[in-house]
Amino acid sequence: MSFDIQLFKDSIKSPFTEIDNIKELVNIYSHTMDYSFLRRINTCVESNTYDNIRERNSKDFYLFVFNNWKNNISCISQEKVKALIDNGIVGKDFYKLQDYLKYIPDVSSKDEIEKYLNPKDREIRILTRRYGYDKEKKEGWNFIYSEFISGLNNFHYPTEMFLTINSKSYDTLKLCRLFQKSCISKDLPYYYKFDVSGHIRDNIVIYSDFEHVNEYLEILSMIKEKFPNIISRCGKTSLCTGNVNSYIGCGEQDDLSDNDYYDERCRHLSECITNNMMASIKKNYNKPASNDIKDIKMIDYIAGIISLNFMNNADLRYITNKEHFKSELFSIIRKRLKSFFSSNSTEIPDITFAYSNKRVKSNYKIPSSFIMKVLRENAVTIYDCIPNSYNSLERYIYNSSYMYGFSNNYCFNNNDTCKTNFYSKK
Repeated sequence: MSFDIQLFKDSIKSPFTEIDNIKELVNIYSHTMDYSFLRRINTCVESNTYDNIRERNSKDFYLFVFNNWKNNISCISQEKVKALIDNGIVGKDFYKLQDYLKYIPDVSSKDEIEKYLNPKDREIRILTRRYGYDKEKKEGWNFIYSEFISGLNNFHYPTEMFLTINSKSYDTLKLCRLFQKSCISKDLPYYYKFDVSGHIRDNIVIYSDFEHVNEYLEILSMIKEKFPNIISRCGKTSLCTGNVNSYIGCGEQDDLSDNDYYDERCRHLSECITNNMMASIKKNYNKPASNDIKDIKMIDYIAGIISLNFMNNADLRYITNKEHFKSELFSIIRKRLKSFFSSNSTEIPDITFAYSNKRVKSNYKIPSSFIMKVLRENAVTIYDCIPNSYNSLERYIYNSSYMYGFSNNYCFNNNDTCKTNFYSKK
């Protein structure tokens, strides 16, 4: 039965149909500024390291990759090498690397790998790097590409999407080895990256075109059947990816710069949380706050947290009566906020005011950026206080996704697929 990519796209569930994910998103937002939102949304903290398992899996992985690379290159025929040279894929120095590798036995330790990749012969050292299997490394990521391992056949296919797995860091290299070994047995090209730091949420990323994605999913399903414990330890994938199942995420990408995928979506999500929060405040500013602060109105709560944060950061050494200043400050902020909340304006203004007593007369300014920073830091409380605000954020994300070029289930690009009218009944 052929694989229908559109049916696959339509089957993927958006991560933002679950309120728990929406709440997690707001919590991340409240603890970060824009520049670190992307980093925080893809961060996890792993408590158990299991160093003995990690080391064994690391050894097995690198022995497998090195031996596979060595044997593949050694076995390339003279005719094929000549064709590779004629097509500019390798240089004539490739013959020397072949002569070197063909006399190396399969290695059984990492020390042997180090010895053979870094021999005393400087020219050979250069060749093992030039034609090596780990030429590409970036920001903690290690990239493995079948072009560099399976005979340098220069097989390229367009990258159209990716699959992600959030494995335990000590399981990561075993999962990578099992995946790569299965691809080799099925004569499938592969390109993936991994991170073993224990701090990355999606620490295995498998790149694919639409043609091969189902075969990769079948391989991962087979691994789950044979090694259920490894998969059972996998965590949730990134909030920005669609859910293929409980342990595999996915996203659409037409190049190999996956930061663009996350950058665009994190920027969109940050704007959604901010815009929905401000709209919700404007609708509810004069209503009693719910939950833990039911006895005051929302506007009083917001004026209070802005006042407190301003006083903690301002130079007030010449203010002798701090309580009087605090009372005056609160009244001014409340008045200016009420004017803004009751208007049609969408840009919160700076708040300027003068304060004087017998000893001092001073002018103060509370920049709009400072106000927005305070609101962001208190976003969880604000969202918790306003009824249905998480549901309205869910709808806001959904309704604005189209304008950003995202599909309804968020992980694919907007190309008129994924037609589900999720909110038609809301």
